Amino acid sequence: MKTTKLGTTGLEVSRLCLGCMTYGDPGWRPWILPEKEARAHFARAIELGFNFFDTADMYSNGASEQVTGKILGELSHREDYVLATKCFFPHADSPNRKGLSRKHILAACDASLKRLGHDYIDLFQIHRLDHTTPMEEILDALDLNTVSIVANSMGGYWSVFYAIDAPARVSRLVLVGAPAGTKREIALQLRMTRWPLVGALIRSLMSKPTRESTRDFWKQICVAHPERLDDELLDAVACSQRRNISSWFSLMECMMDAGGIRRELVIGERWKALQVPVVFLWGEKDAFDSPAHGERIATYIPAGGRLVRIPDAGHLPWLDDPARVISEIERALEA
Repeated sequence: MKTTKLGTTGLEVSRLCLGCMTYGDPGWRPWILPEKEARAHFARAIELGFNFFDTADMYSNGASEQVTGKILGELSHREDYVLATKCFFPHADSPNRKGLSRKHILAACDASLKRLGHDYIDLFQIHRLDHTTPMEEILDALDLNTVSIVANSMGGYWSVFYAIDAPARVSRLVLVGAPAGTKREIALQLRMTRWPLVGALIRSLMSKPTRESTRDFWKQICVAHPERLDDELLDAVACSQRRNISSWFSLMECMMDAGGIRRELVIGERWKALQVPVVFLWGEKDAFDSPAHGERIATYIPAGGRLVRIPDAGHLPWLDDPARVISEIERALEA
């Protein structure tokens, strides 16, 4: 197993990381493996040279952290592995037990340490962006001065507002694919929210995507080579779609008020207010907007905008040309 530095840190990690969402409580998801069955996976990973393990507080409602921490503590020395976890999602019906407020970040970190049974966490990550909390507060809680943001779709949308509101704390944006909030997507959101019955019908139709409907959807408008989508990946995408539908409707609800659309939540002309450089990685066959639209946006950005066309990539360039996407992200972050 080859190792590499984790970003710009001195931390040495295996090139492959074992994601631990699969381990925890089968009552949370039917495909989750309990501790007894998970142990063999961890043992084999360590045997193969893995030293990087990633979990999250929301996986199995915390049971993944318990299983991960216990097994690693028994199979390896703490100095020999790098442990990562995340926070954002709620664990209880309480207003301060979710999101990225300073209060929740600190409390979530303490709770993760207890579940892991460890004294420290090597990499503590935010699982989602939180558009209800100021960027300054999030970065202060994480003890970060500035950040470079790499995001796509919904994350790309909110990251633009973060960069506008806290330009001194964001060094650059790298947006993969057309960010949500572009003209055509806004028009679609308006139709669904202005006529609630239409929105309810669409929500109902989209809330339970199957493997077949997922394949058909990507085949029609998003992916240039649907034959690359094997059944396991399609199942994962269908599961992800079910979660992401709520994110889209959440955005729609944020954008609408009694008087119509909330103009301050439409990016539109606000591209011109960005004071940080932006790199767009835009697929030639993007389902929602063409690269030409991205090139127009790039000219608006005072600090500099650059668009990199990813040929034959569709809305998910990761699937068609992942090596180039990663290379372009690294190039953008090093610039």
